[in-house]
Amino acid sequence: LDLTGGSGIFKRNRVEQKAANAAVEMAAGHPENAAEEQKKAHKGLEKVAEAIQAANDARATGHEAELKRARNEAERVKQALEQANPADRKAEAEKAAADAQRLVRHLKQRDFVKGDPEFDRDSKKLEETAADPAKVQKAVEDPKAKESDFAKVVARLHNKLEAEYQATLAAKSLFSAQREECPPQYRQLVNRYFEALSTKRE
Repeated sequence: LDLTGGSGIFKRNRVEQKAANAAVEMAAGHPENAAEEQKKAHKGLEKVAEAIQAANDARATGHEAELKRARNEAERVKQALEQANPADRKAEAEKAAADAQRLVRHLKQRDFVKGDPEFDRDSKKLEETAADPAKVQKAVEDPKAKESDFAKVVARLHNKLEAEYQATLAAKSLFSAQREECPPQYRQLVNRYFEALSTKRE
């Protein structure tokens, strides 16, 4: 979850101080003053959620869209290596070479699978091969393409990108379900809170 800057936003809106003031007023037997301080704390928390969401929305949308695009590119290269019709191999090889180069660019722009040495190694191997489109085309046109080391590299990349994409969708679905379970009077605030946190795995 990406909460970059969240601490500073919290401080600027003095949420903790307002909540503390409400507790002091309640302890002093001033419920009306306590209620007013609670309202201030609530508004401050709303501003925090809004600020975090505004900072992360573009990144969240961009990350998911680019992850899906990278997954699709890896899938097309994988399918080209696995397809069995010799008559189509040349055309598929040209498309696969272009997809491999696009995939390399996406993998360099974003760290889709963090902390995975094998994924990093496979990304580098893909980059080395895709640097020369003729190498990709040759690999796809090979009758034993699906048994090649390059095919195994692409398959591993595709599987991990697919797993990351499905995890992203599952997290969004979970957050949505959790929001639906909250009391109606708090749903609007909680919705904004979960949406602000929905950049998981950024």
